[in-house]
Amino acid sequence: MDYRFPGDLNLCVQDLLETIDLLALKYNVKRVVLVGWSFGGAVVISTGAQHNLVKAIVTVASQTAGADSVGQLSQKGKACLFIHGTGDQCLSSSCSQQLYQLAGQPKELVLYDQDNHGVTNHRYQAKEKIKQFALQYLSMP
Repeated sequence: MDYRFPGDLNLCVQDLLETIDLLALKYNVKRVVLVGWSFGGAVVISTGAQHNLVKAIVTVASQTAGADSVGQLSQKGKACLFIHGTGDQCLSSSCSQQLYQLAGQPKELVLYDQDNHGVTNHRYQAKEKIKQFALQYLSMP
């Protein structure tokens, strides 16, 4: 989805909350796994902490700014997958490591050695990992 005001965390979270509500209303969606890259990581963490239909979140090369609610996810039974390249020149992989430390269980951290902000050298592995993670939490009762 596109945000109305990219870069404004609160408005982006509101956009995503409304999108989930629309999917639930129009298509009877009962479970959601959110995936966010870079700034989008903070958006999916904040949204996941607020919406009951979100069962898990995935961040790729996430920032830590605005991701303060990461610890609330496990309190609500929501799983987290953090993916980052250790050669990221935009956002250090320490961001995902910090988020992982702050998150409760269930959680996973996947670091791709010397990969960049787009995780381009491991894109197929990352895509498969995200797919398997999402299917796991979308298929749970």
